[in-house]
Amino acid sequence: MVAHLVWHDVKRNLRLIRALPVLAVAIVLAYQEVEWRQKLGDFQDFLYYAEGAFSRNHFWLFKVIPLVAGVMGGSLAAERRAGITLGIFAKGVSRWHYIIAKMLGAAASSALITLVAILAFFAYVFTMWIPGRAPYLEPVWIEGPVKSLFAYSPFAHDLLVAAMLITAAAALSLVGVLAGLIVANEYVAIAATPIFTIISVVIMRQVSDALNPEGYLMLDYDWSLKSLPHWLLPYLPFLYWTAFSLIIAALCKWIIAKKEIA
Repeated sequence: MVAHLVWHDVKRNLRLIRALPVLAVAIVLAYQEVEWRQKLGDFQDFLYYAEGAFSRNHFWLFKVIPLVAGVMGGSLAAERRAGITLGIFAKGVSRWHYIIAKMLGAAASSALITLVAILAFFAYVFTMWIPGRAPYLEPVWIEGPVKSLFAYSPFAHDLLVAAMLITAAAALSLVGVLAGLIVANEYVAIAATPIFTIISVVIMRQVSDALNPEGYLMLDYDWSLKSLPHWLLPYLPFLYWTAFSLIIAALCKWIIAKKEIA
């Protein structure tokens, strides 16, 4: 039953017409990023070859991921407002299994949409900029989670960065599920993720770089966490977002133990 609910949520989220404007925003921001590099005159260095293009131009996703995660996390609040949850509980699904299904559905949907945005970026680079350009073979260094990996294999670094950002999108979508437990308003739940991201970035800049989600979205956290072993840096975003997800899950369980969800 949980798997059925997760699949239902994924299909519902991917059909949402409001997901299309988010993808449009992603494409526009990606295009602006490329144009900005070109106007700076360092376009050759950034997009002279497909490998490494994403690692050097992924920053637009910092604006897109909270929007994607917010849209994908509003299902629980929508079903509560429509009174669907009571019918699901009547079929024998426990409240906790229902919440788990909502979390998994939101995370999977957000990850898929982010993957589509990343693939669209690669398609743009391959079709619009790379054809006709000679490969730029000189090893380069890049600020990011694994500098030596970028110099050795830009494509492997692209895959690592993409995996980090997809994980971040999946984890952030859980904020909307948590908000949906508190209020049965879909639009509040959708807005909760970008608002949470903005507020947490502002606060954590003053409190702790290690807890600031911005670093794990922009992937520049290695500068603020130099005291940690270098080998640990590639794993930090995955550990961070896993811990983030577990905290959200614990809060959800605490809320459903304290209040009636209907």
